[in-house]
Amino acid sequence: MPKRIVVVGTNHQVQAVGTPRAPMFKQVLACLLTKHSDIGVIFEEWEQPKLWDTVGYILAQERSLPWGNVGTPDDPQFEAYDVLREPACSLAIHMYGPIQNQTNRERFFLERINEIMANHNDGLFICGLNHVHSMSEKLMTLGFGVEAYTWQEPIC
Repeated sequence: MPKRIVVVGTNHQVQAVGTPRAPMFKQVLACLLTKHSDIGVIFEEWEQPKLWDTVGYILAQERSLPWGNVGTPDDPQFEAYDVLREPACSLAIHMYGPIQNQTNRERFFLERINEIMANHNDGLFICGLNHVHSMSEKLMTLGFGVEAYTWQEPIC
């Protein structure tokens, strides 16, 4: 039977403990951990170094599960966030890319996931919404069984 990863994508803002939607996200993760009771490790895309705790980290501690960070270090090859700055655009439009940097980021994630999963059969991977589909495909290509979910904070 292949190793299995449950992928959950969300807005990064809800991952940080102390943010308004973090309690709701904790409920989401707790529900997934109940449904997938064989999960033996939690890992997530998060900043390096980890400057504050995440909901995933706290849940891992509460359930005596190992936690891992698959986020990229602060390095130009991984920079993938910018805002379109055009005089005609009065709204903040976030750029997804450069695409090569996103590719570099996901390769880094995969290397870390392989390291983390070497000693586990089932894991929970928390990532940004932008990575759910592409990372799920890449994990399947590597032979992992994958089940993917998304959760966004309610807007009303």
